[in-house]
Amino acid sequence: GAQKAGTTWLHHCLAQSPDYDYWFAKEWRILEAFCNQGSRANLKRRMENQIKTRRMNRRFGLFRSRRTSRELLEWEKRLEFLQTVEEALPEKFAKFARESSCKVLGDLSPANGQLNTDQLRLGVELARQHGLKTRFVLRMRDPLSRLKSGLSHRLKREAKLKGRKEIPYMRGLDFDYLARKHSWGLIERSDYKQMIQGVEEVACADDLFCCFFEDAFTQESFESFSEFLGIKPVQIERQPKNVSRVGIELNGETQKSLVNEMRPIYDFMVSRFGSKVERLWASSLRLLN
Repeated sequence: GAQKAGTTWLHHCLAQSPDYDYWFAKEWRILEAFCNQGSRANLKRRMENQIKTRRMNRRFGLFRSRRTSRELLEWEKRLEFLQTVEEALPEKFAKFARESSCKVLGDLSPANGQLNTDQLRLGVELARQHGLKTRFVLRMRDPLSRLKSGLSHRLKREAKLKGRKEIPYMRGLDFDYLARKHSWGLIERSDYKQMIQGVEEVACADDLFCCFFEDAFTQESFESFSEFLGIKPVQIERQPKNVSRVGIELNGETQKSLVNEMRPIYDFMVSRFGSKVERLWASSLRLLN
């Protein structure tokens, strides 16, 4: 699904289920690495940097918690898998089909929403070779609120890279200017039409579950999602844990401009999901010319 649409919260809920195998950690773009050597090289560099940082922190005594050691081990496992992904992924599928007591092997990554049809088909066919059925879950969020959350995430990352604390760094920034400056990249990841049509080319309608960020954080919604996957639902966590402490507030003119720039997305979603989108995204739809 789209970035900033609650996949971290979903991971924490699913991780509690004995029916769900989430591999080593949430979101590390397994299928993308398998399909694309260029992406594989970028992911390898990213993982190597994560490992290097954690080793330095441990060496100099900056962090000695069990969590840091666990994260280091996870990154090392992920890198080892990535380096032989062309052999390791089929082996993982085969072992899961043959030995696992879990019902679902998940690749919970917003990056999957950017895969093209051929890449999705490659994953589906590989799973089918091992007797596994592929199902797709697409989590969607109002493009305007997703854009603001994505901008917040970008700025938090910038603060971290500059060695600054998040709140002082973000305080005083011109969010309206930054939202317009970065809008193209942030909007691109809200192309729900492309995501849905890409899945529909490789899977039947019964294997696609579309859900919305705005009504996802209820037990009833999670039970519906669990039923689609064929797993027993667990008690959900009520509140996402990675909400930014600094909200992105945009003036009315900027919001209206951005919403109208994204009009094709809103028009498609209304035509596809009707009154549900009109209810959940009403505040943004009112800004359309």
